[in-house]
Amino acid sequence: SGADAVVTRAISFGSIDLHPGGDIFTIAASGGSAVPVASFNSVVTGGHSGLITVTSQAVEHVDITYPASVTLTSSPYTIQMGSINTHSQYSVGGTDTLGGGIPLLINVGGRINIPSGQAHGSYTAIVAIVLNFS
Repeated sequence: SGADAVVTRAISFGSIDLHPGGDIFTIAASGGSAVPVASFNSVVTGGHSGLITVTSQAVEHVDITYPASVTLTSSPYTIQMGSINTHSQYSVGGTDTLGGGIPLLINVGGRINIPSGQAHGSYTAIVAIVLNFS
């Protein structure tokens, strides 16, 4: 396959001022670029969906496999990010590249549930996404 895939922007849930009772944060990127939204009263500053850019000279089909969840770490503390496939583009059936070197944009989202009393810090993880070209 002559396709290239590049991560052009990492997923970021931004800075979160957590409501005392905890909160659930969603980046709903299944329809395109998105920002994190809190379910309750927390305040989110910044943050955005991830972005993968795929280009190829020929039109090729690409199937995308997202992990069920990943562990975000701010050593020694952790939280889980899940629903990545539900909140990301082309999770069912994949899609076709555009050919001619025109970039195909794939937006990646997810959901985290931060419980009350979660330790402050900058939580990060590597999200392994598999692209299969045919």
